[in-house]
Amino acid sequence: MAQVITRAGITSERVFATSTVAGSPLTVASPYSTDQPGSSPAVTTWFYHVAPLVQVRTAAGVVPNVIDPSTQSGPVTIDAWLAKMGVTAPTFGVMTHEQLLAHLAAPSFGPRYLGFPANEQLAWTTSRNVMFPSSPPEADSDRAEATVAARTPETTSFAQMAAVHEIAAAVRQELTRPGCTAADVVAAIRRAPPTVRAWLWIGFPTLRSEIVARFPADQVAIDAAPGP
Repeated sequence: MAQVITRAGITSERVFATSTVAGSPLTVASPYSTDQPGSSPAVTTWFYHVAPLVQVRTAAGVVPNVIDPSTQSGPVTIDAWLAKMGVTAPTFGVMTHEQLLAHLAAPSFGPRYLGFPANEQLAWTTSRNVMFPSSPPEADSDRAEATVAARTPETTSFAQMAAVHEIAAAVRQELTRPGCTAADVVAAIRRAPPTVRAWLWIGFPTLRSEIVARFPADQVAIDAAPGP
């Protein structure tokens, strides 16, 4: 996204958030989430999350806007972005990168997770060239561009699997409807291309088990739905 924003002639930054609070990672409810244990609500959890940040001139002054399609339907303030992930008040407010590094370098006698003190929710803004939460400031985009290029196969596989998650989201939506039937679930699956839906039960075996448990008489049709 930062590359697209740059090509559009717009300057961007990045905003990071982390949570090392025991039992409280960054959490976003989403029907596109991975396969969930038991009958748990569909959520995505992270130790850290990062998104592009653009300064927007408004009638009230310049306001930082976060652009994060994975958690939002449009640009939002940093506070709204954090709140969506369960961070209503960062432990030290929204820091600069320099303030973050000073905090991480300070003596700490408690446990740490990947260099971050336990039981803290942190947020900070930094250059668009910083790729990971523990990375130092970068003078230019060379390292960031090289990292993106090196990870192209990985990100491509993520993009391909996104279509499978879209099927799971459609199925989950059907299951919330009163009067949903196995035929409705099968129809939601069959609307996807064969090459995509073939991966559904491989990636979502728990979801498949829950559907079969709900419609046991239709197991054959449910298992056949992703097929050609």
